[in-house]
Amino acid sequence: MALQLYRQSAVGDTLNDALHEMVSEEKISGALADRVMLEFDAAMNKALEKEVTTKATFKGHLDSYRFCDQVWTFVASDLVFKLETPSLMDNTVREVRADKVKIVCVDARVVQS
Repeated sequence: MALQLYRQSAVGDTLNDALHEMVSEEKISGALADRVMLEFDAAMNKALEKEVTTKATFKGHLDSYRFCDQVWTFVASDLVFKLETPSLMDNTVREVRADKVKIVCVDARVVQS
């Protein structure tokens, strides 16, 4: 089964809300809604694996970390992200600052097995 981390993103929440509304109005079945969410999981994982080319590095203060069930979770504050996006002409680098960030890391080898 595909990794389901992206269901908590804005697009995942919106899709889930829309599906629940359609189920409650009996426009689709619960089984179809579940199947759509599974397809969403697979599509998100495939797109991120194949389409994302931006490299990110970051620096900040690590507030807490945890390793449970093969998943690392980090909470950090006062972060500065440097994002490098390769293009045909040059590499674009930009900085993004954040007060507080939660980072969840899952080993791809664990997900695929």
